Amino acid sequence: MKTPLALLFAALTFLGVCSVTVVSAALARAASDSASLVPTFSSVGVYWNPAGGGSGTAAEVSYRPHGSASWQDGTDLWFDGRGLGGRPAEYRGSIVGLASGTAYEVRLKLAGTSESVTKEVRTWSEDFPIATVVELPAKSTKPVDLRKTGSPTGYVLITGPDGGPATIDLQGQYDYGVRLTDSAYVIVRGLTIKGAKHHGIQLGTSTSDDVHDVVVEGNTISGWGVKDASGFGTPMDSAIYSNTSKLTRVVVQGNRLTSPNTTANSWSQSHNGSRHPAGPQGITFLRGAGNNVIRYNDIVGDATHHFNDGMGATANFGTSGFPGKDSDVHGNYIAYTWDDGIEAEGGGMNVRLYDNYLTEVYHGFGMAAVSLGPLYAYRNVQDVSRSDADATYGQAMFKMGGNTSGSTYYGDGRTYLFHNTALKPIDGPRNRKAIEAGDGRVLRNAVTRNNILGTGARLSRVP
Repeated sequence: MKTPLALLFAALTFLGVCSVTVVSAALARAASDSASLVPTFSSVGVYWNPAGGGSGTAAEVSYRPHGSASWQDGTDLWFDGRGLGGRPAEYRGSIVGLASGTAYEVRLKLAGTSESVTKEVRTWSEDFPIATVVELPAKSTKPVDLRKTGSPTGYVLITGPDGGPATIDLQGQYDYGVRLTDSAYVIVRGLTIKGAKHHGIQLGTSTSDDVHDVVVEGNTISGWGVKDASGFGTPMDSAIYSNTSKLTRVVVQGNRLTSPNTTANSWSQSHNGSRHPAGPQGITFLRGAGNNVIRYNDIVGDATHHFNDGMGATANFGTSGFPGKDSDVHGNYIAYTWDDGIEAEGGGMNVRLYDNYLTEVYHGFGMAAVSLGPLYAYRNVQDVSRSDADATYGQAMFKMGGNTSGSTYYGDGRTYLFHNTALKPIDGPRNRKAIEAGDGRVLRNAVTRNNILGTGARLSRVP
């Protein structure tokens, strides 16, 4: 029989063990809560702010498909302690090259410490189950206004008769071809849209419209836009356009956006008092919450119908911008822009640009600024580069660097350039330099590896 003292000792020991267990569990939950994972089809954005983190301590990443025995190492996360844009001091980075529709375990470890966390995430599925079909007429001359909401298990498909093609020929009489207002879990597929005054497909009517989980695929849009008083195209007239701050999880894939009705001005032409190009675009998302995928599109003008940018927006020096955080832009073919093939400027937080082919552009990529980061540009190719019709050279494959807007400096977000190629064109002028940070911009915090950067004058212009 145990004495009262022995019983007391046993009770205290039990309470101590329980206390340690409870504290350990609480610490594990806190570590897990401090990490978040944001997926797309083939990438995951990683955010982690563990106790004891800092720029002098590496945050190691490993991952594996759920159920696999072996771990794959990822690139260490980058630590950002600036607090820009209200972000906490945190590690950020991306895991890329993942399989779609797959569950993964992601393990984060603070080097030299016992701090670690393992979380699960599932990449997006390529399959979008359809619950409802809205069939448009095979041919029409009037715009389509829709307010539709499906669900993750049942999308609303907007398409032609029996799932086939449908043509909307607006003949310059209407502002847009298809407009979605307060819509979610919608697919717009297989439409040919011609002759819109401003936009082929418009996602949202106002800046507060709730448009999310929309797929725009397999459409052909041409002949959009009207001239402004200068005789050039109205700025930001776009084949696919949005100005809502709630835009998120939008997939734009397999579309052909070709030959707007107007043209942007080149760098040797004046447009409303400025020689900076302005005019139509392929894709414009002026606002949004990010987590978008833009892939496998052809955005192609011609010698008399140039874009300003193939895709982009206007919030270049800030913490938002295009295409929005946690987004992928890949596998696109872009030709005939007087400014940037792809303008990915602003926050650039876990933005991935890869496997894109750009030709007949002034800059391949606009990345001025990357204020938050990291932004990844890899396995891209730039061919012909020119500033106007008679140019000997264009400008740069990568326009980079930060600047001050108001009283805040926007720049210094980590940028990675891996395995990119600037070609020496067989026919046509080439870029003047591979990397450019002009106009008073400052370039810092860029990591480059294994790029082949052919230039006509010099490798870079960095003050």
